[in-house]
Amino acid sequence: MQQLIEILIFCVTSTMFVLKQKLTTPTRFANTMNQKELVEALKRGTTLNASENVCTVDENNVPTPTGHARSQMRLNKMWHRATYIIIRHDPVGESNGDDDDSTFLLVQRRSTIKDYCPGKLDPTPGGVVGFNEAYELNATREMMEEMNIDVEDESNEMKKL
Repeated sequence: MQQLIEILIFCVTSTMFVLKQKLTTPTRFANTMNQKELVEALKRGTTLNASENVCTVDENNVPTPTGHARSQMRLNKMWHRATYIIIRHDPVGESNGDDDDSTFLLVQRRSTIKDYCPGKLDPTPGGVVGFNEAYELNATREMMEEMNIDVEDESNEMKKL
């Protein structure tokens, strides 16, 4: 009987924990398509990656000692580091390496839950550099996340400008 009571208490406690998490955790990100709602969501910290620590910099591009939360950087329009990647697609066997009609620049449509230019076409995938993150690591990660392009695959090549 005692074991049954302990199991019952465990089940009730577990259920209460799960319900608390569901009630206190946003089930979706804020609508960032509207500027007023975006500002409110940034203040509440309910935008995508709001608490991510990003590399903020001073007017001389020197990183701040601790970085800042992404939402704070956006609200205060702080200078920060970011990568922008131009993707040139040369279909195999169709290009001679010059800028001809068979070469394309790839673009993406940004997610509607982004805190910057949601739902817009973006000519350059990339993103805000995390605190203590190298530019090349950020660019490699963003290429995979946003375009599903693995630059470590030998068929793809990343060149620095």
